[in-house]
Amino acid sequence: MMAGLFKDGLASMAPANSAMVMSAGIIAIALRNAGLAGSAHAMSLICAFLWATNMSLMVLRVFVFPRQVWADLANPARSPGFLTLVASTNVFGSCCIVVLDKPNLAAMLLCFGSGLWLVLLSGVMFALFVSDNKLPLEKGVNGAWLLLTVSTQSIVVLGAILTEAAPFPSGVLGMTMLFLVGTALYFMVIPLIIYRLFFKPLSPAELSATFWINAGSMAIICLAGIRLLPILGLCPQLSDLAAPVKALAVGSWALATFWVPCLILLGIWRHVVKRYPFRYGVEYWSIVFPLGMYTVCTQAIHGLYPFWFEALAYLGLMVAVTAWCVVCISFCLCWVTKVRCSIGNRS
Repeated sequence: MMAGLFKDGLASMAPANSAMVMSAGIIAIALRNAGLAGSAHAMSLICAFLWATNMSLMVLRVFVFPRQVWADLANPARSPGFLTLVASTNVFGSCCIVVLDKPNLAAMLLCFGSGLWLVLLSGVMFALFVSDNKLPLEKGVNGAWLLLTVSTQSIVVLGAILTEAAPFPSGVLGMTMLFLVGTALYFMVIPLIIYRLFFKPLSPAELSATFWINAGSMAIICLAGIRLLPILGLCPQLSDLAAPVKALAVGSWALATFWVPCLILLGIWRHVVKRYPFRYGVEYWSIVFPLGMYTVCTQAIHGLYPFWFEALAYLGLMVAVTAWCVVCISFCLCWVTKVRCSIGNRS
């Protein structure tokens, strides 16, 4: 019975399942920045467990259900979700150095995450290029496409933290180039998302929580830029970029802030006005991670400009932790229901 349930779950496993790892990891960092070391440590351990579990399940799925994996890669609506494997690895790596004080493990995760980024980014794009089943824009494009930016900037954040601890010029150059690539990817994808939202019919079912990545991708650009600032001075040839990077980081925070009320209104329209039922799905971790990332980048902005950002960061932390608890409870209840249904069907 349980074996059959596990097999079915593995076959239908969402490519973006590792978004739960990203959510736990970024909230652990936010808690640590807020001075809540005990809670941050506990959340980091949860992140470590989820990372190991999700990575193992995804590897197992590749070998047991290769056709389903290829079908997901060739599906524009699902294929970007594989990039959560990259982002979750690097967010967990950031936890290792910021919360758990394990820089060697963080360095190994950075190497693994960077290699995974090269393979998956190329693999996702190749599979979509050669796919025979092209979806129309309104069916294929959603906020998950901005995982191109999130996965790239997650490498920059972790790499910049490690480079600051052990300076070397080539690392500064590499992180700077990736920062520019990740930012460019955002501005390549966001026009498609804006066009889809403005000019194509939008049903409550199509308005998935992945559109929250619109804000989360801007927030991680902001955080990556702020993390870059201390190391740009280590490479004299790049020191002139400090002012533009700082301006881009602050502008990205402002744009992330702009997105938040818009996304809240869309959520109210979906669940309150249109009465779309709230049922657990991997997509809802796409709300938790952007809220956590927005909190962390606001904490970082407060380090540059110690004005009123601290109060906003505390508010963001409370909202992000609450959202994580709600989605985590929904996840647990979903699996309890599945197990009960499976037992009922067998009996």
